[in-house]
Amino acid sequence: MAHHRRYFFWVIMIALVAAGVVFVRRPDQRLNSPAPAAGGRAVPASGQPEKLGFNESIQPILSENCYQCHGPDAASRKGELRLDRAEFAFLPRKGGVAIVQGRPQESLLVHRIESTKESEIMPPPESHKSLKPGQIALLKRWIAEGAEYQEHWAYLKPEQAAPPETRKKDWAQNAVDRFILARLEQEGLAPSPEADKYALIRRVTFDLTGLPP
Repeated sequence: MAHHRRYFFWVIMIALVAAGVVFVRRPDQRLNSPAPAAGGRAVPASGQPEKLGFNESIQPILSENCYQCHGPDAASRKGELRLDRAEFAFLPRKGGVAIVQGRPQESLLVHRIESTKESEIMPPPESHKSLKPGQIALLKRWIAEGAEYQEHWAYLKPEQAAPPETRKKDWAQNAVDRFILARLEQEGLAPSPEADKYALIRRVTFDLTGLPP
């Protein structure tokens, strides 16, 4: 039995080495990365900023600062305003609409988060929460882009993403490599040289047994 376990162990390691596993690290060398767009998002090769995603960029801001008073809990809701669902956020209200798609300056939400009056500003001072300038900029940009809501990520149908374009054309060997390289270039990093088979065997052995070969 021990002989079979050792045989299986070496088969796994040899297979990984044969597959040409490539590891990357954070070297000191940096590339000329594209300038980030407003809100810290990179500008793709097309030159147009990537559209903000609600689940990724906006929902965390609203959840942290707004949902306590304007979320799904009717018992704690104030002003009869819900911001967690589009069908409520876009409804006409006294004094205007909380979120006017494509028009941040006509949106009551923007007016309240930018207000300097203690009686108007949101989140209110007694909540001990406050929005950072970068978060306000993200909310305004999201509204300007159409204020598109998304269902919880668990209910979204997975969509195959096209591999991104990269400046370095001869490094990637498959689609996964292109995603890795695109992120490295976005962060201003370069991929490490491919490790030799001895380094790969050492790493795999440490992962599997916690001991060197």
